[in-house]
Amino acid sequence: MSFDMTGFTEFSFTDGTPYVTITGNGMNFNKAVVSKLNSCEYARLLINPQTKQVALIEAKKDESNAYRFYNDKRRSNNKSVRWNSKELLSTLSRMMDWDLSKHGYRVNGLFSPEDKMFLFNLTEAKVID
Repeated sequence: MSFDMTGFTEFSFTDGTPYVTITGNGMNFNKAVVSKLNSCEYARLLINPQTKQVALIEAKKDESNAYRFYNDKRRSNNKSVRWNSKELLSTLSRMMDWDLSKHGYRVNGLFSPEDKMFLFNLTEAKVID
């Protein structure tokens, strides 16, 4: 007996929910974010202070404000990415009125495959300790 497998796609248990955590130590994008952006080497971060959203967009090295994202040569099994920019953390902290010395925050991301970007709505952040 043989089954028709037309229309089936594989489900990956390794990706999980894409999210970013923001703490006093940095902004950490989890493995699912890195994976959905195809482990891109560079990305751009856009901040909308009015809507309190952050967009992470795959970028080329020579694009304006492209920042090193994932470096496959430096990573072993760790596929997450951490940005430690104090200015970035300060900007997000001021915008959200967060005290990152007391709490961290986790924000789930929405992915647009067509645009190769994530959108994180910081107003939906959950406190983590």
